Amino acid sequence: LKVKGNDFVGKRKYVKALTLYEQAAEVDRTNAIYWINMAFCYEKLNDLEECKNASMKCTELDFSFWKGFYTLAFAQKILWGLEQRLEVLPKFFN
Repeated sequence: LKVKGNDFVGKRKYVKALTLYEQAAEVDRTNAIYWINMAFCYEKLNDLEECKNASMKCTELDFSFWKGFYTLAFAQKILWGLEQRLEVLPKFFN
């Protein structure tokens, strides 16, 4: 499943890849690689909340896996910025 998912990522078919990584994670919920691969797909699909969630799961499973923390920080940075902008914009227009 992971290899097929990687093939779809190479073809930029992130929804198909994500489905395969999710299936792989159902078989082995302890493999951090599946979760970081899902996070990557979510990032490419602009679903940063799910990217953050998958990255967090990755870091819980393997605390030494730096990609999980890097992707988590990336998603949190953008999400925090978006939330702040949504809070400030109405004040600007009032």
